[in-house]
Amino acid sequence: MISIGQSRKFASFVYALGLLILATAPTRAQTMPVTSAVGSLTADSSLDDILDALHDRGVGLKDFTAEVTLSDSDARTVEPKVRKGGICYQTKGDGDARLCARFDTKTVAGKTFNEKLDYLLDNGILVDRDYRTKVQTTRQVLRPGQKMNLLKLGEGPFPLPIGQDKADVHKLFDAQKIAVATDDPAGTFHVQLKPKEGTRLANKFEQIDVWVDPKTNMPTFMKTLDANGNIEHATTLGNIKINIGVKDSDFTLPPIEEEKWNLVKEAFQE
Repeated sequence: MISIGQSRKFASFVYALGLLILATAPTRAQTMPVTSAVGSLTADSSLDDILDALHDRGVGLKDFTAEVTLSDSDARTVEPKVRKGGICYQTKGDGDARLCARFDTKTVAGKTFNEKLDYLLDNGILVDRDYRTKVQTTRQVLRPGQKMNLLKLGEGPFPLPIGQDKADVHKLFDAQKIAVATDDPAGTFHVQLKPKEGTRLANKFEQIDVWVDPKTNMPTFMKTLDANGNIEHATTLGNIKINIGVKDSDFTLPPIEEEKWNLVKEAFQE
């Protein structure tokens, strides 16, 4: 399991991003038959129909790119912070994966600033680059040789049921299909997941809400509420492109003048 406790900034990124969500299926899921076709969900689909569709979406999903908007709000503060950028994700086989997320702007109190952040997670190492402060932190977030099973419920840091058997979802969450609301993303189905008492995820979240697009069987909007009911992270994905054949260059950060940057290295910590 990724050691997310070692870095508050990394943990915030992971949980706000929630979005790796969409990406991969565990090795186990790749061996299971697809039972629901993309676009087969209807208004009458049950919760288990939706969970089956989310499971099947992960099968054969090799990579994706998307535009991403992240919004962080805290009940104890006034204005949310909104970042916009893009993400590129690729499975590498045998349960391993890599991702690159790049954010270009930040909006606070209606004002938008150019503020560039890059995150690259590959081979168990997270590179966290802040261009405004010129600080680059390189963290060993996995033990050497450990694979990144990003989605395994109860173990990985991305607790969403993409590529997961519905029985595992029911084991860890009180799940329900929520009635359509006027402010829901158009045409989506809303699933709410509340971690069961005593589970590891109950220490992190009060609830997780996912809106699934029935045209693609993929989540396009997600909210997480922390266990104290104060901090909400919202993720919106747009212009999603699946299995387009991403390249190594998509996971290569641009060169920097290292002598002008503060370069920090952190070893793996439990």
